[in-house]
Amino acid sequence: MPLLDSAGSIYAVCGISADITEQKRAEHLLLNYAEDVAGTAPLAVVGVDALGRIHRVNRFALGLTGYTEEEVKGKGWFGLLAVPGDEERLLLLIAEAFQGSMQQGMQVDIRAKDGRRIAMPAPAFAAPWTPPKPRERAAVNTFCWRGA
Repeated sequence: MPLLDSAGSIYAVCGISADITEQKRAEHLLLNYAEDVAGTAPLAVVGVDALGRIHRVNRFALGLTGYTEEEVKGKGWFGLLAVPGDEERLLLLIAEAFQGSMQQGMQVDIRAKDGRRIAMPAPAFAAPWTPPKPRERAAVNTFCWRGA
């Protein structure tokens, strides 16, 4: 913010800054921890977007279905993993998950690469997750610079 003298000329600049380094570090650690847990969990984790495109899949799910990560990432759930004829129900489940209203105890059958049907609990297949934000604890600094 410029500080003006009686003639309207700027004689100094003042401002406020906040050091959010620790907040960003905590967010990064939390996100990495969640990714590590999901990546190594002994259950199938398949993350999809609102259109059903797969954006993440853990090793357990890959081993269960026989696909590689390259074969599934970015692909549509319906064309790859959905059991034919179940697409409409899956689309509704995905929409419910993104609205936070998915019913508990639902089951989804997925199709493995070799054609097998694998039963999965629905929350493991399409529950949206957003990492919680750490409480904001920023150091606030003020500064004032006066020109020569």
